[in-house]
Amino acid sequence: MRRTPIPFVKRLFGNAIRARLSDDKMSKPLVASLYITTKCNFRCTYCDDGTGTLYPDVPETHRMETEQAKQVISIMAKVTPGFNVTGGEPTMRKDIVELYEHIHAQGFYPITLNTNASLLERYKKVMHYIDWLVVSVDAVNPERFDELIDVGKGGQAVKVMANLEMSREYKKEHKLPFETMINSVITPETIDDAWEVFEYCIANRYMWSPMGHVNGKYPNAGLIDNPRWVELMNEVIRAKKQGAWVYGNLRSLRIMRDFTRYECYPTTRPIVYPNGDLLYPCGPFQTRAANLLEVGDYQKALTIGINKHGPVPVCDNRCHVGCYSEASTLIEQPSLMVMEAARWLSPYKYVTINKPARHAPMVPPKMNDFRDLLALPPEEIREMRAQGRLENDFTSRIRIREIAEPLAAR
Repeated sequence: MRRTPIPFVKRLFGNAIRARLSDDKMSKPLVASLYITTKCNFRCTYCDDGTGTLYPDVPETHRMETEQAKQVISIMAKVTPGFNVTGGEPTMRKDIVELYEHIHAQGFYPITLNTNASLLERYKKVMHYIDWLVVSVDAVNPERFDELIDVGKGGQAVKVMANLEMSREYKKEHKLPFETMINSVITPETIDDAWEVFEYCIANRYMWSPMGHVNGKYPNAGLIDNPRWVELMNEVIRAKKQGAWVYGNLRSLRIMRDFTRYECYPTTRPIVYPNGDLLYPCGPFQTRAANLLEVGDYQKALTIGINKHGPVPVCDNRCHVGCYSEASTLIEQPSLMVMEAARWLSPYKYVTINKPARHAPMVPPKMNDFRDLLALPPEEIREMRAQGRLENDFTSRIRIREIAEPLAAR
């Protein structure tokens, strides 16, 4: 099947028109995400399944076999132009190349692989079937990187960086068209690391996707109005205007900087779990619609989800992650699509960033500690800060000095 970006562009504009003609937020899918496994060989301090459980610890009671996964991929090919495989760590499945052959044959565009790249050298052929290789990198210093992925000092970071270089050479050797995106989840303790990753991306012609850490459903409280976070995001926005490759339109980046509310259209990014369950309305709610293998049709599964859980809710100020904010802001403001297209079609520019002096290294809390830390709407954090009620402010370990009755009741 011939692959082309036209269906993706048409769907994006179609969703924008639909949003203006209808009061509901039931947009059609743009990019489906298949969580092919919940297992991962890293233990990144910030990373969990949305419930506070580290991916290596998530019980995987049932995972689709190869043919079942292909069946789900074929079902989604009828309703979405783009397809993304994520996890867990997708390359922990030995059938990953076979699955990507099937994905590519369905005609999806774009096709992405979200990976930590630690095992990528085993599955080089996957790169023949993707448009974007999305690799998680939170620090470029190997010792620091190993510390953040929490798997001991086994040289995993060196392996990741070596595989990134391998992918560059493999792309060149086989004349492959895919691009590379580096994804960084940023906590108050890793802002300095993020500056260095940004520099690394510019030097290597990679797109950078900065993402503020989300604790539960809300932004990490230590990032809200944090001067160092604001400084970083201001420079990201400035560099993007100058031509740097940064994921996210300018509005979505400002929303991430300021943690302001946006109108979310979550069904643009349908999520399917390793057993074939379709989530509805989105991943952060962790609510299931129906199993695609059992129902056999996306729309039927979606209808079951609507009947179970109601229409797409109006959320408060939460979920500041690019996978939802990027598409949603483009639907809200279609002129941004034209601006993003113009940037993408422009020649690549090597932009110099204005990096501040590095602070003393800080270690983020372990995942078990993150579960017990503050997770409240940004407006409440701002109000308590103005009242002088916060301890350990602008860190992940931010706490409330004393809890007033309305907050204690939450």
